[in-house]
Amino acid sequence: MDKPEFVDLESIDLRVYLKILLKRKWLIAGITLLAVMTSGILSFFVLSPVYQSKTVIMVKEYQDPKATQRQDQSDDLEGVVSSLSRLPQMTIKTYVGQIKNEALMRNVIQALKLDQAIYDPNTLAGLIDVKAVPETNLIELSVKNNDPVLAAKIANTTAEKFLEFVGSANEQQLVRSAEFLTKQLSEKNKELNIAAGELNKYRNQARNVAFLEQEAQNKNNNLANSQSRLLLVEADYQQSLAGKTAAEQRLKTVPQKISIKKLDPETGKLIETEEINPAYAELSRLFAQQEVELAQIEAKKNSINGQVEKLQNELKTLQAELSSKRETDTLLQEKVDQIKQTRDVLAEKLTQVEIVKAVNLSQTSLQIVTPAYPQNNPISPRKMLNIAIALVLGLMISVGLALILELTDNTINKAEDVEQHLGLPILGAIPLAQAEDMEQEGV
Repeated sequence: MDKPEFVDLESIDLRVYLKILLKRKWLIAGITLLAVMTSGILSFFVLSPVYQSKTVIMVKEYQDPKATQRQDQSDDLEGVVSSLSRLPQMTIKTYVGQIKNEALMRNVIQALKLDQAIYDPNTLAGLIDVKAVPETNLIELSVKNNDPVLAAKIANTTAEKFLEFVGSANEQQLVRSAEFLTKQLSEKNKELNIAAGELNKYRNQARNVAFLEQEAQNKNNNLANSQSRLLLVEADYQQSLAGKTAAEQRLKTVPQKISIKKLDPETGKLIETEEINPAYAELSRLFAQQEVELAQIEAKKNSINGQVEKLQNELKTLQAELSSKRETDTLLQEKVDQIKQTRDVLAEKLTQVEIVKAVNLSQTSLQIVTPAYPQNNPISPRKMLNIAIALVLGLMISVGLALILELTDNTINKAEDVEQHLGLPILGAIPLAQAEDMEQEGV
């Protein structure tokens, strides 16, 4: 017996697909050719070529947003004034977002005298593409147009007008800052004159700080002298008191009277009589004299004590007045110093603003490093790419259509269709008789 023949189902499927493609080859070829021809006609004859010109702008003064934020958060006077007088800090993204603003587009249209029926700010902005070059401080400005010369003109004019726009905006900001600083400076000068006048008036009054300080110094000197005198008087008082005490003790030891024997002139006899003791009398005189001196010294001491107390009270009152006036003087001086500091900061910032105003800011912060030139090669349509895409799409569509037609075709046109659709074996086939064959056989 013959060995059974194994059939590869995948090979059968592949052969079926190939038969279908060969069967529909004219359909596939026609659709593909139509797609290619349509793409070629559109690319070569219908679609207008689009040219692109580019210019590159360099931002020479890049501002770090984090640094600006830290500077704006400063609470000191100079930080506040700087935030009011500083130019708006333009980052790369800010520049990119400002290039296609409506006012700038109108300036470009007027500068190039473009047909305003065709070009308006929105239409012109749609032709312009702006992007920041990553990791650099460059801005790339590209323009697409059917006219390569016009595309280059639009790119260059837009860049130039943008530099003028930035310079004008900065100049306006500087003018406003200068006006603000000038006004504030004038007000601070007035405030400084008023505060200085108040300070001078306060210092020129009769009992001013200088007068009170001199008066306090005199009082201190007088008090020191009085206290020195009091010490001397106190020493004299103690010395006198000691002398009085010693005299009193001696008086206690000396008898007040003494007995004396005298000759009586009448009787001629010696008689004994008592008389005042001269020593006692002398000691009594000295004691009385010392009591007088002690009283005088004590009175002098009390007088000096009164003067010391009076000077101390006067000095205490004077020091309280001096402290109050010193505090007021300090407050007035601090007010003058604060206003003067503010005035100086405003004057410095105004000078800086005036210097910056004298510089062309559009040329110092921005620069066109690469101008745009007309390009000879259009960026679209990309003809060969369009044809290649049309070829691929035509093949895909035509093959897909061929497969769909084959799958939806249920008609039986040949013997193989019987086996495929009905699953019945073919016993025989009756050939189709041609008219010529029938005439030859006499049918």
